[in-house]
Amino acid sequence: MEEHVHQSPGKYVIGQIFKTLHQYFPSLKTHLASLPDSRRRKQYSTQELAMAGVCMFMLKEGSRNAFNNDRKDPVFRANYQSVFGLDLPHLDTVDDYFRDLATSCLEEVKALLIRNLLRKKVLQPHKYRGCYIVAIDGTGVSTYSHKHCEYCLHKKSGSGVVTWSHNVLEAKLLTPTGLSLSIATEWISNEGRANYQKQDCEQAAFKRLSIKNKEDVSTPANNYNSRWALSNSRLF
Repeated sequence: MEEHVHQSPGKYVIGQIFKTLHQYFPSLKTHLASLPDSRRRKQYSTQELAMAGVCMFMLKEGSRNAFNNDRKDPVFRANYQSVFGLDLPHLDTVDDYFRDLATSCLEEVKALLIRNLLRKKVLQPHKYRGCYIVAIDGTGVSTYSHKHCEYCLHKKSGSGVVTWSHNVLEAKLLTPTGLSLSIATEWISNEGRANYQKQDCEQAAFKRLSIKNKEDVSTPANNYNSRWALSNSRLF
């Protein structure tokens, strides 16, 4: 408590990020280093590129351009290297890497991290009647006034206006403290639905997510998969 009083809020938050990464996710960089890499020129490692992408959101940077501007500051860059032990690449390079990386690769990393927390019983105190509470719901990622790609969902308003969008179905492990951890994500997408009569939907995505979650996160030591508490009543 004494230490927090004499620190600025920003320094305190960075200190908590550092402690969390080292205490609960010590294998994160190893997992990121094992990500596939199809680049020809490899100035930065996959863990440096992936961590920079994570940090853009974790540090609440408004955009890639904003993060690039901070990157030019020698003090910011030195502090970043000190906290994460990695160099900070240009965010356009990060964007190029993620565009070629299959989302399933990042889902696998997420599953490994969650599985490790469950194995270590870090979240054990947050069980309710012996079970973890998982909330599942769909959410929008982006919307367009035009067809963005072949995978877009679309809907027409009463006035005839068509809106195109990308949506996902998220499964999050909830705790009484307000902390929620993403454990699985499934895109609601028209991918692979050439000449479709019916668009993809939450119900169909839920079936795919259920199978994926049982394969990725299930461990013999917990009853996580067999008894989900679902917050989205529309699924049934």
